Amino acid sequence: MNFTTEQQAVIDYVKQDDKEPLVLIDSVAGSGKTTVLKGIADAVGGKNSLYLAYNKAIATESKRKFPKNVNCRTTHSLAYGATVRSMGLSVGFFGPRDVKEKMPYKQKHLLAEDIRRFCLSSHLSYDEFAEEIGAENADLANKYLNLMSTGAIDCTHDFYLKMFHMLLASDDIECPTYDLVMLDEAGDLNEVTLEIFMLLPAKLKVAVGDPHQNIYTFNHTINCFEKLEGMGKTFKLPKSFRVPKSIAAPVEQFCKTYLNPDMMFEGIEDNPDAAIKTRGYISRTNSALVNKIIELNAEQTPYGLVRKAQEIFKLPLMVAGLKYQGKIYDPAYTHVQKDVDDWTENVDNIKRTQPTLYGYLRSIYEDDIALINAINIVAQHGKNAIFEAYAEAKNHESKKQDLLLLTAHSSKGLEFDQVVLAPDMNASIDAAKAQVLEDPETVLSAQDRESLNLYYVACTRALVKLTNANHLRKA
Repeated sequence: MNFTTEQQAVIDYVKQDDKEPLVLIDSVAGSGKTTVLKGIADAVGGKNSLYLAYNKAIATESKRKFPKNVNCRTTHSLAYGATVRSMGLSVGFFGPRDVKEKMPYKQKHLLAEDIRRFCLSSHLSYDEFAEEIGAENADLANKYLNLMSTGAIDCTHDFYLKMFHMLLASDDIECPTYDLVMLDEAGDLNEVTLEIFMLLPAKLKVAVGDPHQNIYTFNHTINCFEKLEGMGKTFKLPKSFRVPKSIAAPVEQFCKTYLNPDMMFEGIEDNPDAAIKTRGYISRTNSALVNKIIELNAEQTPYGLVRKAQEIFKLPLMVAGLKYQGKIYDPAYTHVQKDVDDWTENVDNIKRTQPTLYGYLRSIYEDDIALINAINIVAQHGKNAIFEAYAEAKNHESKKQDLLLLTAHSSKGLEFDQVVLAPDMNASIDAAKAQVLEDPETVLSAQDRESLNLYYVACTRALVKLTNANHLRKA
């Protein structure tokens, strides 16, 4: 197998007797990380190695690529076998409706979310977690965590991951010493996954990923490279075998300017004769996809969807269906029904300043960008147009099309001959760019940094042509 100079340096290092027990590989999009990991597995050999993937599909695919001595698993499957299966627990859902105490629904929602955040954190006790973030109702949270641990109620997938973490930390579980443990997507994982990786006994551990693909912070993920900075031996893989130089050069400049001044991103030679056979229309929000769907439906243009229409239309459908004394089934937005009822009933007080329901909701939820976008798109097109677009979109739930519609979050791991960025992709980073340009030393919020990372992810899905990437031209 032929490796680049940077890839070969990693392979040569793991063969050394005096190597560090932890190796970090900072790899840009399309840098052939699976090739490197396979080379590491071949070089290390041994009888018992482990590759940890972030989802089942990748773990299954990796089984065909790695040597037979490498066990390809998700962290969840590893934890499931050690906890749920061996302890006779049952797995289900835990949400606000499962909190039986009499308390406001919003408090129930916060309690369920705090329990989830604890399970995905690096903390080993809820009390320690609650003290750090200032969470309330610690006694109540511990009650439900204990009920999950005894099987009295269903435990969540996040819970048994935390239980596995705690068992490893307390040395209360038998675990083999691996010759090699490889952790994929280390640039965008939950703290608990990193803790499990660090606690698993192994002669050599390798974490690989792209720090600039940390795009799921809403799911409480972190850039593990920041947590592991100064530990072990770090290598960089700056060469992308996917992105042509005409795109790679402005991507590199964009990253140097707004994300990391030390960023290196090298592309491959452009192929002027390359055909455009696949196209990806990538947006920042589902609402932007709904707009595009309505446009394509009107033109009768064929397209496919990467995710189900129901997921894409979830919020616009909810907004379009709002009515007095109605029912909202999404736990995250159940409380909106009270606002709808209040606006309808308090005609004299509320309607004097907010004559429309949508205007009233905008004034209350001005920080909820997803909800505001959904309100705007329903107000723009009308309720019937949303229902009709959804009905038609369900006929396009196939990836077997030349044109696929998707959000930047769901583009991770995919590639297209041509990528077209939706207008909201450019608009989403305006504020973050302005902050950096005004003060290069500014510390961006997690949300702004994620938006910049999403822009990088979307742009690096392009194999031949990138369209509407306005900020690259100005980087």
